[in-house]
Formats: sequence, structure tokens, C-alpha cells
Amino acid sequence: VHGLDADPQPDMMIEDLAQRATMLQAQQEQVRIQRVQRLVSRFSADMFAQVQGLLRPKELLKCTVKEIKQVIADKYSPRPTRYAARYRFQLVQQEDNQDATQFLNEL
Repeated sequence: VHGLDADPQPDMMIEDLAQRATMLQAQQEQVRIQRVQRLVSRFSADMFAQVQGLLRPKELLKCTVKEIKQVIADKYSPRPTRYAARYRFQLVQQEDNQDATQFLNEL
């Protein structure tokens, strides 16, 4: 029964599924680009230039909104100053039951 008279429908179904998958990927890409454009439209010219510089070598429109937000958060999130780090370093004291190796590892 598996000869030349085999049903061509499975091949057509596979082609149809492949076309639908391609269309879905294209739609998802279009939605991603629209979201990025919506986010970028809210940037000032200076902010746009800064974000573009932070994302290099990637292009802005090839990134996701999540990637762009993460780059901005990484750049502008507060970090401890060197003075605060030095102060915390000076506060650390060796415990009585702590040997030198353990103390150095803590530092």
C-alpha cells in the first residue's frame, strides 16, 4: 500500500505548517520592532545617542525592549562609590576564632 499511490496530503500539510511558522515569525519580528520603535520614540536625542552607544556593536532596532531596558538599568543604577567601599572595608574586623586565611577570604 506504500507505493506511488501514497496520499500527498501529509506533504501539503508540512508545507502549510512551514508557511504558517514563517508567517508567525515575521509577525513576531514586526511586533518586536514596533515595541522598540515605541520605546525609542520616547527618548530625547541625547538619550537616544547614549543608548545607541551602549548597545554597540548591536543595532538598536535589532535589540529587544528587554535588552534595551537592561542596558539602561545597568548604566544608571546606583553603584557604591569607592569611598563607601573603602569604608565598608575598614569596618571589617577579624573575629577571635577566625584564622588569617578565613579573614582574607572574607575581605
